[in-house]
Amino acid sequence: MFFNDCTTSNAFSRLVLEVLLFFILLYIFNKMRFIICFLMFAFCANFINAQSQESISAFSKSFEIATEKKGKEKFKGQIIKGKRNGMGLYQFKDGSVYVGDFYMNAVTGYGLLLASNQVLNCEGCQVYVGNFKDGKKSGSGICYNENGDVIYQGQFSDDKPTEAYPSSNPSLKRYFSLVDLGNGSTYVGELSGKEVNGFGAIIFGNGDVWQSHFKNGTQKGIGLYLSYDGEWETINYKDDSSELISSSEKYKEQAATAKANFNKAISGAFEEFKKAGATMMALVNEITSKNDGGEYDDDTDTGLSGSSTRTGSKSSGKSKQSGNDVEAKNRDQKSYSGYESQLIKMNTYWEDEYNDSHRRDIQSKMKRIREKWESRGYQMFRSSWEDWDGHKK
Repeated sequence: MFFNDCTTSNAFSRLVLEVLLFFILLYIFNKMRFIICFLMFAFCANFINAQSQESISAFSKSFEIATEKKGKEKFKGQIIKGKRNGMGLYQFKDGSVYVGDFYMNAVTGYGLLLASNQVLNCEGCQVYVGNFKDGKKSGSGICYNENGDVIYQGQFSDDKPTEAYPSSNPSLKRYFSLVDLGNGSTYVGELSGKEVNGFGAIIFGNGDVWQSHFKNGTQKGIGLYLSYDGEWETINYKDDSSELISSSEKYKEQAATAKANFNKAISGAFEEFKKAGATMMALVNEITSKNDGGEYDDDTDTGLSGSSTRTGSKSSGKSKQSGNDVEAKNRDQKSYSGYESQLIKMNTYWEDEYNDSHRRDIQSKMKRIREKWESRGYQMFRSSWEDWDGHKK
């Protein structure tokens, strides 16, 4: 009886243990299934991300030498007048890569953006090709997903799509892809059918890059050839011909020539400035001495480039000048001095300023002013420039 009771008790215990074990195994299985599913999802996500990173990685060698570098940001391309102006490559802090136009250091113009994660304000978009303004998507553009398919084609404003996103009827012929061209070269850009059509870049095995628009597999319009060492050429492809527009070497020569001409012009201007300064100082001294309130005998006072004869007598003329006369005479005195300055300038900048008829007209006005006040009994100096014959002094 005791044995039987023990047997019954053991059987019950085993049953309980088996049930417990079943639930434990079920729990473990569910956990494992969750872990397996999570690992599979993570693997797929990494695979998709790896696919999107492949195009970015294609530019890694080209960025080994950068025109400008700041932390993780790198720029390689045209620097015109000290700023990013033209075309080039840019790598952002997050690893995203832009290929296209720049203006005054900003991403402005046409180009393509390869996002390391996702293009801002465009869910599911890995690549944007289109217009930019001051670093933001603006104007017409196309969004491609991680498979290279078009998900939106339309207008953008302030970095956002302005139409229904994603497009209800996107193009099936156009797509974005990375193509192995052989010999270590790769094409990253737009295609249509089986041919290269749209905007893209060819990355050569040595790190050189050619970026431009393409039509039916050939270059179209103006493109940039950017060498591994940072030198560049802009070339215009039209029909079956090509024309070199500019190059970093040619630009450096032009910049050096412009700088030399500028320095020469500045040096020449400085010399002329010094001459003009000396002339004006002499003129000021002469005018100051003439307006010091003294009376003059018949004598000669040395002027700028000759002599100025002051005619008068110590006691001749009116003994007392009215207030109105003094003001009027001072005004005419300034006019006379101004005419004298014009003649001095005409002589100083002979080749550009001299005009014989204008000289005679100025001298005639100077004479009328002087004789008017002399006829009224006032003393008036006579500048040697009033009698200038017009020959270069």
